[in-house]
Amino acid sequence: MTTSSRAATTVAVASVAGATVTVVLPLVLWADRLPSVLATHWGTSGRANGSMSPGVLVVFSLAFVVAPAIGLVVAGRSTRADRLLVSGLCGLTVLFAVIFALVAVSTAHQNLDHGDWRTVPGPSVLEIVGGIAVAAVAAGVVSRRVASRLPHDDRADAALGGAPAIDLGPGERAVWIGRCTNRWLYVPSVILGLGGLYAFLAVNRWLGAAVMAGAAATSVLATVTVTVDRRGLRVAYGPLAWPRTTVDLRDIHAAAAIDVRPMRWGGWGYRGSRAVLRQAAVVVRGGPGIRLDLVEDRVFVVTVDDAVTGAALLAGYLDRRPTSPGA
Repeated sequence: MTTSSRAATTVAVASVAGATVTVVLPLVLWADRLPSVLATHWGTSGRANGSMSPGVLVVFSLAFVVAPAIGLVVAGRSTRADRLLVSGLCGLTVLFAVIFALVAVSTAHQNLDHGDWRTVPGPSVLEIVGGIAVAAVAAGVVSRRVASRLPHDDRADAALGGAPAIDLGPGERAVWIGRCTNRWLYVPSVILGLGGLYAFLAVNRWLGAAVMAGAAATSVLATVTVTVDRRGLRVAYGPLAWPRTTVDLRDIHAAAAIDVRPMRWGGWGYRGSRAVLRQAAVVVRGGPGIRLDLVEDRVFVVTVDDAVTGAALLAGYLDRRPTSPGA
């Protein structure tokens, strides 16, 4: 069993086991204080508008934990799995496990000593925000720990042949701007947007708003504009060129044009984290991209048209950069 497979299996088993205990134990300990039907959904007014039995709650909660755990184990056993993909899926599995375990515990607690589920008050905003924060922190900690223990993947994307570093004279400045668009990424945005609108109007406003926010985020990642200048590299997202990701020239060791394979970086979109996983990639489509080797053994990749020229200009600025300490 490889290191990736062991890590994936350990996190998957621990997540499922921990979530199972956390979900089932309160229902067993509080069995004599809970109604036979639990309130499980509340409207924006705080009034209960959905219910299920304790058994269905257990099955429903654990289904959302087991599904990503299975995906994690399968990915960990694949010979094509890389550190970014495995550590990211570990974090996702933990995120789902913590969120749905906390939801089940909170649901049981809200239903304590109520005879009719219709009278059960909903959880407070503080509880909801606090639960999401705890789950996010746990996922981040696990992702970073797994990433630090897995070996580096030396199967680098194929380098693209291209121009050498652009020779910049003293005081000379140049700017390169490249773009990359994948119209297919607008398809899930439209689907999510329509689903979110329906949920907003017919199901729950908070749920609908969250889904529509996800649709907006997906559409933003369908196109990027990459700028290279004396300050380093900047990635602007979407038609409004916002938000932005900036990599300072002082943090860059080397720049190269590569042939980006999306699954090598965990798929399409913004993958990974420079702070947590030490590598991140903005993958709009497969093909040419710029790879930056950064300080503290970090990596950043972005797909962009004419990546060879952009990497050559960055290399030119790096060659001209002072090498003396503190420069």
